[in-house]
Amino acid sequence: MRIKLFLFFVFISAFCSQIFAQSAGLYETYIVFGVNGNADLYYDLNADTGNYDFDGQFLGTFCQGNTNGLIFKGGEHKIYKCGGCDLTSTRIYYRVYPTGSPSGSYVSNTLNYSSGYDNGCGGQNQTWESVAYSTDVLNGLDAGNYTMEVYSDATVTCEGGTVYAGNNGSNYKATFTITPTTVGGSISGDNEFCSTVNSGLLNLLEHTGNVIRWESSSVSDFSSLVTEIENTTTSLSLSNVATTTYYRVVVQSNECSEEYSSIHTVTINPNSWTGAVDDDWNNELNWCGGVPVITDAVTIDGQSITPIIASGDAVEVESLTLLSGGNLVINSGGNLTVTNAVSVASDAVFMIEDNANLIQINDVVNSGDVIVEKNSSPLYRLDYTLWSSPVVGQNLQEFSPSTLSNRFYDYDEAADLYSAIVPSENNFIPGAGYLIRTPNNHPAYVNEESPGTIWTGTFTGTPNNGDITVATTNSLNGYNLVGNPYPSAINIHDFYDANTGVINGASALYFWRKRNDPNATTYALVTKSAYTMNAASGGDTGSSTFIGDSSNWVINPGQGFFVQVTGNSIEFNNDMRVGVNNGQFFRTTQDQQEESLTSRLWLNITGDEGVFKQMAITYSNQTTLGLDYGWDGKAFIHDGVVALYSVVEDVPLGIQARPQFEVNDVVPIAYGTSISGSYTISLDHFDGVFLQGQDIYLKDNVANQTINLKEADYTFTTETGQFTNRFEIIYTIQALDGNNFTITPNDVVVYQKEGVVTIDAGNLELKDVTIYDARGSLIYTKKDIQDSTIVISNIQLQQQLLIINIITDKGKIFKKIIL
Repeated sequence: MRIKLFLFFVFISAFCSQIFAQSAGLYETYIVFGVNGNADLYYDLNADTGNYDFDGQFLGTFCQGNTNGLIFKGGEHKIYKCGGCDLTSTRIYYRVYPTGSPSGSYVSNTLNYSSGYDNGCGGQNQTWESVAYSTDVLNGLDAGNYTMEVYSDATVTCEGGTVYAGNNGSNYKATFTITPTTVGGSISGDNEFCSTVNSGLLNLLEHTGNVIRWESSSVSDFSSLVTEIENTTTSLSLSNVATTTYYRVVVQSNECSEEYSSIHTVTINPNSWTGAVDDDWNNELNWCGGVPVITDAVTIDGQSITPIIASGDAVEVESLTLLSGGNLVINSGGNLTVTNAVSVASDAVFMIEDNANLIQINDVVNSGDVIVEKNSSPLYRLDYTLWSSPVVGQNLQEFSPSTLSNRFYDYDEAADLYSAIVPSENNFIPGAGYLIRTPNNHPAYVNEESPGTIWTGTFTGTPNNGDITVATTNSLNGYNLVGNPYPSAINIHDFYDANTGVINGASALYFWRKRNDPNATTYALVTKSAYTMNAASGGDTGSSTFIGDSSNWVINPGQGFFVQVTGNSIEFNNDMRVGVNNGQFFRTTQDQQEESLTSRLWLNITGDEGVFKQMAITYSNQTTLGLDYGWDGKAFIHDGVVALYSVVEDVPLGIQARPQFEVNDVVPIAYGTSISGSYTISLDHFDGVFLQGQDIYLKDNVANQTINLKEADYTFTTETGQFTNRFEIIYTIQALDGNNFTITPNDVVVYQKEGVVTIDAGNLELKDVTIYDARGSLIYTKKDIQDSTIVISNIQLQQQLLIINIITDKGKIFKKIIL
């Protein structure tokens, strides 16, 4: 429609005879849109062309959030002016509002002058246009029906200053619709069947749009083997699903793009937990399809009753999956063996209690976290324990948050010393050992009668599995701190066998077994042949179950230990893992018969104030008189006040393995002490031929005494030092010829303690004792003693050299001691 505004001013030209009235008007107007990224579309406002008329037009249906659906590009105005009326600018205005509810202000969009030509009325016809705008009309609009209202104007110098493109007194209006964005939604319904004869129902929930179709596949990501199901409803009936099948729904909201629902998995699993009756794993009524066996893949989801593998249970499955909300507990004394992977959802809980085992066969990758509990030996505040983590990702400080941060240690082999480590910045390394002090709020030591308190360590992380290599060094003595890296016990024989050529030929495995006391014996030893306990004050014997067949002895989960190496790495693997349950670190079951060709005896040496050391002598058809790898165990002869050991190839042994037992065997026994005084050698326990009546004799080559240790203990006195020839273990009595006895200084022991001098002649009889100082002055004499021991406390002693003249019934000797 063309609008002409005639202004009734008369312009009289002195130089022209024609007179034109001033007027101006918009005789053709258009608006331009980009729709869905296609070519620009022109809509007529007050024009009559082949374009669509804007007024009354339905512009289309668009998807909510579509940023390219309806783009305002601009427009074009054709304007005439006559009689000297001038045109200065022109604009298109629009506003958008929900249909039926006009509201909001107009947006002004200026057009630019493009061209003009003389129109014969004292003016021009001009074109003003712009298509450079890119306004997203749909931006920020919710789903619904909308109206776009448009008008145009121009600023002129004649009547009123403004002219409009009219629509019979109204603006131009078009409508459009925005539909909600497609939401694929989720599928609920049956997800597991116990057999291939089944029926069920799936429902589509929380979707937006229409169901186009359902789809299924045997491939979890629908990358292939997709079957289209002609069903446009929100429900799908299932019947006789034969294998694991995946389902999804194709949804579309009008003009919006198609979207997929979440994928729903339907499995045929005869081994899923239902907990229909109770928490008993072995109750077939609690399972979909019966109690699982070793070939079954087991699934546990969020049932109200948690399955429990109880003490004494030995469960075997092919794989284990704990789905969201699923729980599983292995009670103390229970064992679970999984052939392949363990998978635990982030909100599932898999608890492995102390004295329980999770064993895996294949070297596969696990996922998700388990919780492993491990009880320490009875401890007091300030005591230490060697730990190793059975999981990945456990932080040291979080493991024992109440332990002071400067009381965490690893071991520096090059310095042969413990080295402090920053616990908050370090996680347990699989297979590495750490020395950690008890929490600072742990019960303190009171006296020998007050028992220690067990501390429960809790490890959280992905369970270690498969081959684990621990780097080791041998720059000084080769002692490296390692540990059992698995949530199950490992067999000691298998550990030695897997590390042949890496572990020193005489190395035992060394375990921390003491209260925090620098004078107490620190370590217990174990090899393939024997375990020597530490029963010193505050120590942990750990040996009450270390009898029988040593091929079943184990290192428990969480246990750190030392081993002396000659190679660069220690290896752990799944072949070492076994289902042995016990109640403390380093104990084992007794349900195996002892090896028929193995015989062992354990000797203790004890002294005042709980001083203790133990050694073992073993006989078998697998060992020799030389050093036998994995069977002999090197002793720490300076570990504590006292040591008891034998020597083979110049190596002190706390465990000596010898060939099969012979009654004429003689075993030299060495000892050492840093405190002179009285000590007792006793027989702790024995097995093999010694259970069948074979006697065990201790021969004292200094005192010339032989005693049957099965009948009595042997007490003797000694000076400080290391003594390698005084004692022997023998198994048959030989006659002693007393007529040929020759007395030596070693036959009489002299020592001083706290100002008291003791002279012990063993089986000799003391006659006279005379003591001189370094200048030869007599300071003490005693005649006619007629006893084997004399205690001298009534003389003044100073820091000096004493010369002691001793006369016995077998002769005279001189002794020198320095006070």
